[in-house]
Amino acid sequence: MLPKVYNVKTIILLSENGHRESYSFEKLVFEKECCYLLFKKNYEFYVYKLYLADNQVFLDPAEDELTDALSKTFCKNIKNGPLRHWAIGISYNETTSKNKTSTQFKISNQDQPLDILPFLLQMGEDAIYFR
Repeated sequence: MLPKVYNVKTIILLSENGHRESYSFEKLVFEKECCYLLFKKNYEFYVYKLYLADNQVFLDPAEDELTDALSKTFCKNIKNGPLRHWAIGISYNETTSKNKTSTQFKISNQDQPLDILPFLLQMGEDAIYFR
């Protein structure tokens, strides 16, 4: 059962060449027939196209036209991710009080793709953009 998600902080991605990186989640972008994820890493923004294959969610490089359009829409220099990635971890529901920080995690088993969409869809209007 999926818990109630109030915020998503970090998503850990694994690339097809085996490299792991963590990104900050920025936006879930819906188009007529596609869905995209916008991430931030070290002051740089990246966009990936969601791709479903064999009931698993993959993140493919987005089209250059979309990357350019999103750069104009959000007034940010957005880059296109170079390789196919998939999520293997997500941190969510981070809360901080005084000297204490609490975060929940979900990690995939044996680097298998993790379905992060149910977590992201709960984020609400600030994290979802319809284009």
